[in-house]
Amino acid sequence: GGGGPGPASPCADALSRCQLNGPSADTNGAKGCARRPRRCRARSQRPAMNKARAMLDALMGPGRDEMVKDENQKKEKFKDKSVCKHFLVGLCPLDKDMLGGRRKFHVCEKLHSHLMREQFEAHPEAPTLREGYERLLLQDLEYTVRECENHVAAERTRIREDLRWKKPALPCSVNDKLAMMKRESSSMIQRAEALDDDQLKEKQALITKSAELMKEREEYQRVETQKAIEAVVPEDVCELCGVAFIGKDGDAAHMGFRIHDAYVKIRKTIEELRPKIDALASKKAPKEEEEGEDSKKEEAEGAPERGGRRREEGQNGEKGQSREGAGGKEKGGS
Repeated sequence: GGGGPGPASPCADALSRCQLNGPSADTNGAKGCARRPRRCRARSQRPAMNKARAMLDALMGPGRDEMVKDENQKKEKFKDKSVCKHFLVGLCPLDKDMLGGRRKFHVCEKLHSHLMREQFEAHPEAPTLREGYERLLLQDLEYTVRECENHVAAERTRIREDLRWKKPALPCSVNDKLAMMKRESSSMIQRAEALDDDQLKEKQALITKSAELMKEREEYQRVETQKAIEAVVPEDVCELCGVAFIGKDGDAAHMGFRIHDAYVKIRKTIEELRPKIDALASKKAPKEEEEGEDSKKEEAEGAPERGGRRREEGQNGEKGQSREGAGGKEKGGS
C-alpha cells in the first residue's frame, strides 16, 4: 500500500514527450493524440471552405483554376452547363433567396454569377441566345405560379374544413356560467335521489327542474357559440403567394415575407416576358409558313422530272427484258 508510483501508461508517456519536444518527436501514441484535433478542425472548416469556393465561383466563373489559352473561349464561360441560364436573363425562381428550399421547390445548384451575366450581355450572340433562355425561363416561372395556385386552393379547402368542424373558444365568463349550471342540475338530481319514496312529488319536481336547467344551459351555449363564430376573424389566403393570414395585421405582416416578395417578382417577370415571347412566336410563324410553301413548290416542280425519270427507267427496263428474252430464244433455237 505504501509503494512508489507505478509506471506511466504508453499514451501518457507519449503525450508528455509530445508536449516537451513538439509534434516532430512524438511516437505512435502521440501521433494519435495530435491527429484527432486536426481531423476535427478539418471537418468543422468544410462548410466555410465550401461557402468560400461557391463565392469564388460566382465572382470568377466556372473553371477558374483552368488555364484557358483561347480568348474567345474565355468570353464564353457563361455557356458552361454549370452556369444558371435563368439567372443570366433576369432571375432564377429556385434561387435560395427566392423559392429555393421552400414548399416543394429545391434549391438551384447551378452557378448564379453577376460576372457571367456581364459576360453574356457583352457577347455578340446575346440577343439570339437570350430568346432561347427567356423562353425556358418563362416555362419555369409559369410552373411555379401553377404550384402556387394549387397551394392556394388547398389552403382554402383547409380553412373551410376548419370553420366547419372546429368550434371557436368561448370566453371564460361563459364557460364559468355553463359549469355552474351543470353543477346545479347535478345537485338537484342528487337531492331527488336522496328523498324517500313517500316524497314522490318533491322528487319529481327536482328532476323536472334539473332537466329544464340543462335545456336552458344548452340554449345558452348555442347562442354564445354563435356569437363566438361571428366574432372570429377567419383566415384568408394571399392570391399572389399562397400564405394564409388572419386579419389586416396578418395581411400586412405576410407582405414582408421572402416568399411573398419572390412571387411578386416572378409574376412581374411573367407579365414582361409573355408578350415578348408571343410576339417572337408570331413573327416566326409566317416565315415557317413561307418556308413550308417553298418546299411544297419545290416538291411539286420536281415531281414531273421524277416522273419522267421513272418512265425512262421503266422503258429501259422493258427494253432490257425484251433483249434478254430474244437472246434466250436464239440460244434455244441453236
